[in-house]
Amino acid sequence: MRTLLTACAVLGVVAAGGVVAPGAGADTTVTSLPNSRGMAAARNADGRIELIGLDSAGHVYDRAQQPGGNNKWTSWVQLDGLLSTVAAETQADGRVVIYGANAAGSVFTRTQTAAGSATWTAWVQLDGLLTRVAAARNADGRLSLYGVNANHQVFVRTQGAPNSTSYTSWVQLDGLLNEISAETNAGGQIELVGTNAGGQVFFRSQAAQNSLNYSPWSVLDGALTKVSLARNTSNTDGRLMLVGVNSAGQVFFRSQTAPNSVSWTAWSQLDGLLGTIAAEADLNNRIEIMGSNTAGTTFHRFQNFPGNSSFIDWRDLELPPLLVSVPDVHALSPAEAFFKVFNAGLEEGVESDGPPGCTLVNRVVSQQPAPLTLVPPGTPVNWQLGLPPTFEMHCS
Repeated sequence: MRTLLTACAVLGVVAAGGVVAPGAGADTTVTSLPNSRGMAAARNADGRIELIGLDSAGHVYDRAQQPGGNNKWTSWVQLDGLLSTVAAETQADGRVVIYGANAAGSVFTRTQTAAGSATWTAWVQLDGLLTRVAAARNADGRLSLYGVNANHQVFVRTQGAPNSTSYTSWVQLDGLLNEISAETNAGGQIELVGTNAGGQVFFRSQAAQNSLNYSPWSVLDGALTKVSLARNTSNTDGRLMLVGVNSAGQVFFRSQTAPNSVSWTAWSQLDGLLGTIAAEADLNNRIEIMGSNTAGTTFHRFQNFPGNSSFIDWRDLELPPLLVSVPDVHALSPAEAFFKVFNAGLEEGVESDGPPGCTLVNRVVSQQPAPLTLVPPGTPVNWQLGLPPTFEMHCS
């Protein structure tokens, strides 16, 4: 079995001292990433999406959804280092891990200092030479890192234990790919999707949870240059969605016909032209698609409802949100409901009480608009207070 060669190339400007704050470097913030080299997304422990992007020179930038809504984001903030490819995944302790390789193929990783944090550990070099990377979390909590080298060979290695900084040795998988993406399916098995030099799309899955064995590669119709996998995370829908971009920048998606299925729906085209693509489920269990055009403007859109095949229109991440998602305030106290609504960029509406003459444990028993409805910022949310069904009502 052939293995990867090792190298000791330099990542770029790596700050000393262990912890590197976003913004370290000459240019701390930008509004666009023209001719981006790549983009990756992972879900923070609190459900917010963390988005990592590379500019045309390989500088690394980070941004995240702000608390309380799909449609509000922090600005791009520069991290130190230079990469040619990037991937991100959330490990068992809730911290997002970034993987990447530089122009020389050397492989590096870093991790949030705490779950949801805006600070990161220093870059650590791993052995191996890669041109593309992808990552996914095993059912036992360990992250698996996948890579493609300059000869298009495919490799995998896995954390020695959940949250560990040590990894197993690289193992070569069969097949030749240009691009690769990975995600865990509803059954806990990691699935891989990749494209070859001709744009053909292939997929396979682990033979069982945490396994080193995989099903044979299967071919999907279509021709793509970029791919990204994400999983519907709602209780009613655990299907994977595959999002891709072709050589003309056109955007397409398809989903498994059922959780863990080897059959897929037909391709559907979305409007717009993108050069990079990433997908991840957000805090409302909607799959979000993110990407940038050649001018460097970063756009996103998300499903109207979890598992839905329709999406809101593309939105520039630099612009104020046009729509926000109504949070679910059922069973919350008035104070808890107010803060949840306020943090989503909405207003408290009319609060009404339940039946008179009773001693109530005041909790929200109904709301309008309904949870997950997309409304303009500042929309009032009305709720009625009452006694949850599990409590006995004491009336005079």
